[in-house]
Amino acid sequence: AADRQRTIGLGVLLVLALAIPRLLGFGPRMDLVHYNLGRIEQEAGFPERAADHYRQSLEYNDEHLPPLLNLGSIAARSGQLELALRLYQRALTVEPRSDDARVNLGNVYLAGGNTERATAEFELALELNPRNVFALYSAFTIARRASDEDPAQEQRAQELRQQLMEVLPGHPQEEELRRQIGRLD
Repeated sequence: AADRQRTIGLGVLLVLALAIPRLLGFGPRMDLVHYNLGRIEQEAGFPERAADHYRQSLEYNDEHLPPLLNLGSIAARSGQLELALRLYQRALTVEPRSDDARVNLGNVYLAGGNTERATAEFELALELNPRNVFALYSAFTIARRASDEDPAQEQRAQELRQQLMEVLPGHPQEEELRRQIGRLD
């Protein structure tokens, strides 16, 4: 009888533990569910399926920054620069202090041939986060290439290179970035 009462008591506690959060309005965050499914698809090499999940994530929460950034990256990689531009601009309306959105926006401008706008975005990203490796690398690349025609850019390139070398150790893409920097030196 004691075992039966304990089993019933534990069963009631289990039901309450599962039911109370739902009754209080706590349920699965479908925006996060679809975002994570999108990441899995993207990492597996299925950008179209990933994009579908990111769009579904935004249907649940249209101010969720990560799916906007990832949709922009998928669009940019497929050559849809106008779409990528709109997605990154939208990301900045959601989170104006996103240095990653600024870097991505800068890369779209750069891919479209607008070096001036790209440089401005990389500089804004560095104001937000002076340790953003990709902002440093992109700004360094632009300054280094411009230094052949504008000697003043050589000084900026050296400053950016020094900052980049200070933050690069331990970065997941350290080796690749060091190779690319070496080609520019």
